[in-house]
Amino acid sequence: MNSNTRPYVALVLVMLFEVGLFVASLDQRRQHLEIRQLAKQADEGLVIRGNGLGYYAWLRSLLIDHDWDFGNEFDDHAIVGDYVPPKTYVTDLGRRANQWSVGPAYVWALAVVPTHGILVVLGDSSPWPADGYSLPYQIAVGVTTLLVSFAGLCFIYGICRHYARPSRAALAVALLTLGTTLIYYNAVEVSMAHGAGATFLAALVWYWLRDYGSLRMRRWFVVGLLVGATALMRWQLVTFAVLPGAEAALSWWRTRENLGKHFAGLTLAALGAAAVFFPQMIAWKCVYGHWLVQPVPQIAYHWLSPSLWQVFFSYDRGLFYWTPLCALALLGFFVGRSARPESFVLLLAAFALQVYALSSLWGKGDFLKDVGNFAGAFPARSYGMRHLTEALVVLAPGLARLFERAGRISFRLLCWASFLSALGNLVLVYQYSNGALPADAGAEPGRLVESVWGFIDKEPMLFMLLVEGVGLVFLILLWADRQAALPDPNGVPSKNVTLVTVRWGILVLLILGSLLLRFLAPQPVGFQFKTFRDAAGNGHRYAVFIPHNYDSHRCYSAILFLHGFGARGTDGMRPTQGGLGTVIREQESTFDMIVAFPQSETGAWDAETPDGKRALQILDEVMKDYKIDPDRVHLTGYSRGAFGTWSLAAAYPDKWAAIVPVSGGGDPNKAEQISHIPCWCFHGEQDKVISVEESRRMIEALRRAGGNPRYKEYAGVGHNCVDTAYRSLDLIPWLRNQAREQKPAEIPVK
Repeated sequence: MNSNTRPYVALVLVMLFEVGLFVASLDQRRQHLEIRQLAKQADEGLVIRGNGLGYYAWLRSLLIDHDWDFGNEFDDHAIVGDYVPPKTYVTDLGRRANQWSVGPAYVWALAVVPTHGILVVLGDSSPWPADGYSLPYQIAVGVTTLLVSFAGLCFIYGICRHYARPSRAALAVALLTLGTTLIYYNAVEVSMAHGAGATFLAALVWYWLRDYGSLRMRRWFVVGLLVGATALMRWQLVTFAVLPGAEAALSWWRTRENLGKHFAGLTLAALGAAAVFFPQMIAWKCVYGHWLVQPVPQIAYHWLSPSLWQVFFSYDRGLFYWTPLCALALLGFFVGRSARPESFVLLLAAFALQVYALSSLWGKGDFLKDVGNFAGAFPARSYGMRHLTEALVVLAPGLARLFERAGRISFRLLCWASFLSALGNLVLVYQYSNGALPADAGAEPGRLVESVWGFIDKEPMLFMLLVEGVGLVFLILLWADRQAALPDPNGVPSKNVTLVTVRWGILVLLILGSLLLRFLAPQPVGFQFKTFRDAAGNGHRYAVFIPHNYDSHRCYSAILFLHGFGARGTDGMRPTQGGLGTVIREQESTFDMIVAFPQSETGAWDAETPDGKRALQILDEVMKDYKIDPDRVHLTGYSRGAFGTWSLAAAYPDKWAAIVPVSGGGDPNKAEQISHIPCWCFHGEQDKVISVEESRRMIEALRRAGGNPRYKEYAGVGHNCVDTAYRSLDLIPWLRNQAREQKPAEIPVK
């Protein structure tokens, strides 16, 4: 392998990274859907989800239903609580609105249409229905986006080659992909438009730079076609039409000649752009009744006060805060003098224009009741500053230029900083994908550091693979960079180059070896006894049950169990020796939920008590230590623990997937607050310790408030019905099927 081929090898490794991440995300989502039993059919929602439902609806509705009436797509297939236009959001033609662009549907059609044809021909002999949402359609959409993103990497490399040698251009491409939101929207959230949009923008910039300054009419027409294709992916990207427009203006201003040719070139470019963008106009005409529309109604612009600070530096996923590598790329535009200064400046201007346009409408705006969403642009459920994902393409030359102009010491420092930034971004992508970071909010620096360290602690093998993979890409490119600088025409590495390579290799091996020794111990399962430290440093013992088949790559349901008055104390063991703990021991090898057993020191679990507050803190600690689905956390308690169950449910009504109070009581006046929570209550008819009327009053109050609780009253049984209740054959399966009620998601209107 010579120094000229190594950059391509490194790019192939980045592509393999994307493939691995894509496969891992499919596996994680499949498990999530199985646990929550959300899909109406196998694998629905595996790829096509979120805003992708809107992008894909253009294709599916036309292909399957032969119309553009999106009612069934939006009403029947938003299975994970994603935002879709509600029934009240209709156009002037009375059709359901679809605010997303039509371009991605054209790209996916290359694979989806043949897939549909095959399934139709196979008919009943196929294991998958030809309905547009079964597994083959999901895979077709995902693989198409993945392949398109591979082409995008090649185009970005071609862009960077105008400003840097091959090894450093490839280094910039690898880092920009692994260290920013590109990797997430290329390989994880593949049903959104950002991956395809970045590729088409990269193709536009690459072709525009290739013959920059040429007045050939064919070039201008092709540039126009690419402008139209880019805007077709996301119409907001039309701002990048400034590149050929500014080129023509500067070229004429510089020479004061060929005004007719410049005008003809721009006219051809405009015609090409309009021709490719015309399908979007047809779609708008058919659905909205107008050739040109603003899909976001009543959007508020504030051109004189753009939200630049929020877009760049906000803790809520600001571009430079969340992906600091972008700041380095921007810095590259101001380092030294470029060999092609005019095009370099225009790329920077195009990025600035896109940022200005976004920051001038940034913010939620007013809530539109008919639309069911806010009239503005904001992160909502997204990884990083996704709105600028495509714009990172024009930052790539800045990063390549920064590496190219760096001296020996500064180059090493840049490599280390970039390596850590890329590695950190990959960890955050994993954490975000698995619910360890907020889906619809940012995080303060401490929370990000805690999340990264939590990943290293829980997923040491995966972290080692990330270090090894990113390190290998660096090693290949640095070796190529060193060899390219040698005077020897045969490219034989010198002693210094070999030593540098060996040093990097030893460093990577030391990191991997130390992590191996630190973290390879098997994950303990069964009943584990631990100590919780409060803010004052005081220790409080508790227990947690971990399923024997625990796998850190899947999410589990969890139960918080609150014991009765007799198990109070400080030993941490007594809560497991009765009630739910006894039932778990009877089926320990097959019980598949994580259960937290805090211990009350006073016997009181009410929400305002120290024990009640500490129980929630212990639950939070368990959820950080193990893979738990936050939408499947259940609360149960016996006797005094049942009082705590009613109290904590009323205090935190949005936290629980279901509650199971046994032989206790609560405040009927708070029933309305918890009427939406699935409830199964148990009590003994002859209870002399806590009257059965306590449970009867709560159940009656829930029903009056509109709830639908289940209630089992054991005839002739006294206070100690706990074992009978938890041994109920239907209880545990019922809990497995409960999930926290989904609230309407705040998805940014586009």
